[in-house]
Amino acid sequence: MNKPRFVAILALSLPATAEAASVATPIVGCKAEADAKRILEFIAKNDSPGLEKFRTPKITKGDCSFLTKGMPVAIDKKDGQFLCVHPIGGLDCYWAADIAINQNPTEP
Repeated sequence: MNKPRFVAILALSLPATAEAASVATPIVGCKAEADAKRILEFIAKNDSPGLEKFRTPKITKGDCSFLTKGMPVAIDKKDGQFLCVHPIGGLDCYWAADIAINQNPTEP
């Protein structure tokens, strides 16, 4: 079997579970869902100093990352009000509140 045909067959056989989406509201996403939930708690309490103290070391370590408005992402997993998304071209999945992600990117 030639290489292009093999690659095409392999691509078609893999599950296409990721859904295209985009970031609607800038937010910090985290590799651990618990960290994303904690960030949402700080936001809900309007606790900016607490949020900054929590997220800064997480971002520095690479445990969390800024997801900017309009950034194209793919949805890998859904868990209640949280989605695990990875920026297009990236490998890491970041948990973020579903309200910050436009799950229908054809709409503004």
